[in-house]
Amino acid sequence: MSSPKTKIFSWLLFDFANTSFSVMMVTFAFPLFFKNVICGGDPSGDAIWGACISISMLLVAMISPVLGAQADYSGRRKRFLLAFTLMSVFATALLSLSGPGMAIPAAALFILANIGFEGGLVFYDAYLPEITSSRSIGRVSGYGFAMGYLGAFAILLLLKPLLAKGINVDNLGNLRISFLIVALFFAVFAAPLFLTLRDQKGITRATEY
Repeated sequence: MSSPKTKIFSWLLFDFANTSFSVMMVTFAFPLFFKNVICGGDPSGDAIWGACISISMLLVAMISPVLGAQADYSGRRKRFLLAFTLMSVFATALLSLSGPGMAIPAAALFILANIGFEGGLVFYDAYLPEITSSRSIGRVSGYGFAMGYLGAFAILLLLKPLLAKGINVDNLGNLRISFLIVALFFAVFAAPLFLTLRDQKGITRATEY
């Protein structure tokens, strides 16, 4: 049985882990890679990228209430979180194989990866009332934000040498490696959550910490 502090730390590590995806694949590197490399600078790249974001968020909005209710009722919250996390990790790893002229497969993989990321947050956030008391929930949530910023700094520092030559076709090899590292970073630091937290029906509140 994991201690309350171990559970909280593993929960925080997940925030540290998944921020690597949001920073590199949603906000910074991959959007530029998609437009500059995959689409070759064609203006249509902006429209396709915007559609990818919209489609993935729309699908998450449609399925999250149903899956969230099912997870709470069945007590299989961790299984749903694991499924969405693996979807994001594997799709991100496959994006490391993308390159010029692969707009459609890259768009499809990104949609899957972002659904995994955003959908997983539904089940991740649902764990907070279980791992800490109502008195500490705001403080622990704040720690989560701090760990997210730390994760963003860590992945950018780690990948700085690979991104130094720019996000362009001449740096294709390094960029592909960087996306694979993002997938590995996400998987490695998310793993402790699945090893320490347990499924249970309904929402119970921690009585300690």
